[in-house]
Amino acid sequence: RDGAGRTAAAQEFAKLLLDKEGSTLQDILVEEVAKFGDATTRSLLRQAFVESAVAKAIASSLRAPKDAVERSEQLASLLPEEIKKAIIDQPALLPQLVDELLHATAEDERILTTADELREVIGGRLDNTSLRSAMAQNLSDGASIIPSTPDITPALRQIVSDTETRDFVLELLPGVSVLGRKVGAGLFRRAAYRAMNSPVLPEDARKQLSDVNNRLADVIDPKEETVEQ
Repeated sequence: RDGAGRTAAAQEFAKLLLDKEGSTLQDILVEEVAKFGDATTRSLLRQAFVESAVAKAIASSLRAPKDAVERSEQLASLLPEEIKKAIIDQPALLPQLVDELLHATAEDERILTTADELREVIGGRLDNTSLRSAMAQNLSDGASIIPSTPDITPALRQIVSDTETRDFVLELLPGVSVLGRKVGAGLFRRAAYRAMNSPVLPEDARKQLSDVNNRLADVIDPKEETVEQ
């Protein structure tokens, strides 16, 4: 009885989550996934373009000419101001602009911390159960310590053979496609929000980037327009 109840509850949850007409639960999921994807992308970009050894070396090389000019009055006097600004000052500011553009907000830190905590909980449960048992079994029989890949064939065979389960899965397939489009559009709308609220980008650049991302989002998942009677 408990197993049947859990199955029914899981099916109802899946229907809400994958409803092709949309639902509040689906909207919440899309918003949170978009925030997580945005924070993760920015974190990876920051590691690559700000915090890596290569990025720091490039930043140092871009600042070197400006430092040399500032230390030498004679060298500074030889360069016209416009040329100095174009080839010395502006390149030296690029690392700082990238740093500010990819700076993690308090919301980013909260999202990434929560994701790490969930990953540790789930990973800990896996380590303490199936993975640890598989490794212990492999060590005891002298085989490789790498656990074998779980065989999912029986589960797939059960789904295919059970008419009710198969029909339920097929019924939800359109909702999977709809949810995927909404998540993709949500990522672009999040990028548009970021661009519009960037303290680094010029106003024209903010508007253009925001407009491009919103247009891409509308192509992937068009918003319904109310038709006036």
